[in-house]
Amino acid sequence: MLRKLRLLVLFFLLASSATAQKSRSELEKERAGIQAEIEEIQSALKEVSRNRKTLLNQVSLLQRKLRLRTRAVSNINQEIRAISDEIYLSALDIRRLKGELDTLKLHYAQTLVYAYKYRSNYDFLNFVFSASNFNDVIRRVAYFKAYKSYREKKVEEIERTRIALPGKNRRPKDCP
Repeated sequence: MLRKLRLLVLFFLLASSATAQKSRSELEKERAGIQAEIEEIQSALKEVSRNRKTLLNQVSLLQRKLRLRTRAVSNINQEIRAISDEIYLSALDIRRLKGELDTLKLHYAQTLVYAYKYRSNYDFLNFVFSASNFNDVIRRVAYFKAYKSYREKKVEEIERTRIALPGKNRRPKDCP
C-alpha cells in the first residue's frame, strides 16, 4: 500500500509538472502572440504618426469647407431678403399706380363731362367774342388751347400708367 501511495504521489508530481510545463508552453505562445500584436500596434502607430499631418490637413480643409458653405447659405438668405424687399416695393408701386390711374380716370371723366356740357361752338365763339378787347380774345383762345393740351396730356398720362401697371407684375430678370 505504501508502494501504491508512492506511485500515486509520483504520478501526481509527474502530472503536475507536465501540466506546469504545458501551461508554461501555452504562456510562452500567448506571450509571443501578445508581442506580435504589440509590434503590429507599434507599426500602426508609426503609420498613424506619418498620416497624422494628412489627417490634420483633411480636418482643416473640412472646417474651411464648412465655413464656406455657411457663408453661401448666409449669402442665399440675403438674396432672398433682397428679392422679398423688391417684391414688397413692387407691390407698393403697383398699388400706388392703380390709385393714380383711378384718380386720373376720375379727373378725366370730370373733364369730359364739363366739356360735354359746354361743347357747342356757339358757346366757344360767344366766350371768345364777348371779350372787352383784343388782348382778352387772344388770352381766351390761348386758354382753350391750353385746356385742350391739358386734356391730351391727361389721356397720355392715363395711357402710360395703364401700360406701366402690367410691367410691375412681372418677375425680376434675375429670378428663375
